[in-house]
Amino acid sequence: MKRLLTLLLCLSLLILPPAPFGALAEGEAPPEAWLVKLRDSEEPFVRVEAAELGALLAADRVEWYEPDGDAALLEGGEDCWFDPDRKWDLTMIGAGESLARGQTGAGVRVGVIDSGIAPHADFGDRLLPGHNYTPDAQDPDDATDKYGHGTKVAGLIAGAGANGCSGAAPGAELVPLKCTDGKSVKISAICDAIYGGVDDYGCQVLNLSLGVTTQYQTLADAVAYAAERGVVMVSAAGNNGRQTLYYPGAYETVISVASVDSSGTCAASSCHNETVWIAAPGVEVRSTAYTGGYTLGSGTSFATPQVSAACAVLLGADATLTPAGIAECLGATAEDRGAPGWDTHYGCGILRIDLALDALLGPDPGTPCAFSDPDPDSGAARQVQNHTRELLDCLYLLAEYGPGGALASLRTTPLSLAPGETAELELPDGTRPFAQYLLESGTNSPLCEAYRMPTVEVSGNPRFTP
Repeated sequence: MKRLLTLLLCLSLLILPPAPFGALAEGEAPPEAWLVKLRDSEEPFVRVEAAELGALLAADRVEWYEPDGDAALLEGGEDCWFDPDRKWDLTMIGAGESLARGQTGAGVRVGVIDSGIAPHADFGDRLLPGHNYTPDAQDPDDATDKYGHGTKVAGLIAGAGANGCSGAAPGAELVPLKCTDGKSVKISAICDAIYGGVDDYGCQVLNLSLGVTTQYQTLADAVAYAAERGVVMVSAAGNNGRQTLYYPGAYETVISVASVDSSGTCAASSCHNETVWIAAPGVEVRSTAYTGGYTLGSGTSFATPQVSAACAVLLGADATLTPAGIAECLGATAEDRGAPGWDTHYGCGILRIDLALDALLGPDPGTPCAFSDPDPDSGAARQVQNHTRELLDCLYLLAEYGPGGALASLRTTPLSLAPGETAELELPDGTRPFAQYLLESGTNSPLCEAYRMPTVEVSGNPRFTP
């Protein structure tokens, strides 16, 4: 009987068209398991061995099928030991300002589709029960990290350490959706985790610090399912330093994240292509270790959770935001780098959570001064107001930037603002990137700032169309 089923499978593979995605290359050995969409079934897919696939094909029950291939966690090189001077990422993305406003992503549930999450003092009771989706899981309820990758990702989202090893959304809830105990991840486990994160755990954000260069129908369907239900998905752009597309990040409903170093330069290993939407710190960023304590990680794997944290912060501030609305807000307020506007290395630019919150909620009323009344042509603030009860002697700086971020002009204007007074501001010409700063005279202490780019348009890229 077994020989007959094997023969039926081989004949079916010759007669039927190949799977729409993820088909075997010429000479490639058959996989251990197949992903099958059954006719007249509500299940998105089933995972079967070759003999069972042969029987299903013989019974004409198969709509399509494809191999259960392997994706990979997108970490970089070797980690370094904990160094207290290397926690630089939160400053670059403006997380301190968003935390000072009390915007921590509190109550927002983030699913971490990864190697699990180990208990850590920095997570507390915000680490919720999860699930183990690995095909050979002995205990489906054991989502503990035994590899380390997922715990580092989780710390960059919602770590809340007293020693400064905080994530950008320390109020968010973490759901471990475990898919692997190593670097390789089965496509079936990723898809099961997406469906489970949406349906069983109510995740509002899914972090996927992983990818695969082959398209799979099963993965495309799972991503579409989450997108249709309003779940924000954030994934890594890839680490081979070329234009290679990594999925699910390359799907148009997923925010694809590139990596930058502490100077804001795109990492040499970060993939650059038309699907990159935004960049974030991902070179030697410090986070939580699965053995306790802290460690460093590099790769687009660790840039991705910082964007997931930003999504949680925005959802915490406005629960009505759609995935496309969040992506547009993050893109429009990113700090432009590389070629002016959107480019394949940085996407819209480097993540700035503080500016995204300003765009969503308006300037923080608790600050001494605030820019307001944006100009419809340039986006620059036309006014600044003194929120204190004291006279403020200030210096207004208007900087405009040329190609590659080079400073093209810098204009300064002294201002003296009485308590509650509003002053009109000189505006840029509206065609170049610009920054507006208000400094306290004498000390040059920053009072407020605004950094805006022209509207980001990605030619030929349909991602996040409003």
